[in-house]
Amino acid sequence: MARRKKKSSAKPLILTFVFLTLTFIFLLLLYFHSSSSLFLLSETTIRNIDKSFENISDSDILLHIEQVNYYNKKAYKYVYKRMRWNKPIEQLKKSWSQSLKRIPFVQIQYWKEENVGGKTEYLVKIGTRNIIFYQLNLISSKKTSVYEEINTNKSLPEKQNVVEDKTIYEEQKPKAKLAIVIDDVGAEPLSLTKLFLKFPEKITFAIFPLLDTSKDRAERIHKHSNFSIIIHQPMEPIHYKERHIRLQAGVLLTNMSQQEIIQTLQKSINSVPYALGMNNHQGSAGTSSKRMMDIVLKYLKTRNFFFLDSYTIAQSVGYKEASLIGIPYSKRDVFLDNINTEEAVQKKLNELVKLALKKGQAVGIGHMTKRSTINILLKNVNKIKKQNIEFVFVKDILHTKPLVQ
Repeated sequence: MARRKKKSSAKPLILTFVFLTLTFIFLLLLYFHSSSSLFLLSETTIRNIDKSFENISDSDILLHIEQVNYYNKKAYKYVYKRMRWNKPIEQLKKSWSQSLKRIPFVQIQYWKEENVGGKTEYLVKIGTRNIIFYQLNLISSKKTSVYEEINTNKSLPEKQNVVEDKTIYEEQKPKAKLAIVIDDVGAEPLSLTKLFLKFPEKITFAIFPLLDTSKDRAERIHKHSNFSIIIHQPMEPIHYKERHIRLQAGVLLTNMSQQEIIQTLQKSINSVPYALGMNNHQGSAGTSSKRMMDIVLKYLKTRNFFFLDSYTIAQSVGYKEASLIGIPYSKRDVFLDNINTEEAVQKKLNELVKLALKKGQAVGIGHMTKRSTINILLKNVNKIKKQNIEFVFVKDILHTKPLVQ
């Protein structure tokens, strides 16, 4: 009898255990469903709003930023656009309201009309009660009645303010991101190293591997919290023998075996402490070789490295292969100092800033051996920040999704 009681008393415990396990699994599934649902909700909202702008010219889009944000650890998509808009605004508002009725929880959360420098600007926020998915700053070129009153010398109320106030928009819109990468670290005299280390904002330094100076430069740079380190890996340039190009230590050649490439990469990584990623030095032949880049990138993935394609040739497959293999990647937008004069570097830096404002982010590469580069960067740093741009590391603006073919 005692045995039977013991057996029957175990049944409630087993049932309780099964119930708790199923409850846990249900809550886990519910969590992941809600997380993916939030991202889907944001994408649906953005897609519906974008339908209103299908016929707009690219020249009318002054700033376009897309990024993934998080709310309670759940990802969602966010878009900001600053653009010219000359069509009837009420018609646009009505169209949005109708399309958003089909999306649960989403509506126009904020709508403000401002007179700025004689033009009407609309600041609009669309999303749920707690999360904004789409933020718009629409600028009408049509002169407002206030502007017309000024030009016709009509009296205005004493407290009427028609002075342009840009701060309201700068506080609302996300900052564009600018990543500066400095190549050839280790090949420069120590005096130039110290000068570059005076830069007050974030910079990513790409250090040559396997040099006597590699570890020293890494240790000096690592002492500064606003600097990040990657490896500036030499790769084979096109026709280097015919062009009498001197190859750097640890260069990767397209005729190397898989084992030779991996062994060389291991030596490079071991020679540069604190490195988080890699970009290519030269490499017009190397980055054009699908076979070599496939070996390089698959190995970098095992080391949790990202890859920055210096894009030294238009035929590069580096960033494309990285996207297919699933390694975080980025691609160079502008070389700052191919012409080593301050005038030329300033021109290229201006080009890079415009690109960052247009795309929301941009990557520029300069070189540690060129004093004109750091002189221009130091001269422009505050001016750039005033344009609603922040300096970031390359690792902060990596792509993780496969490219759309």
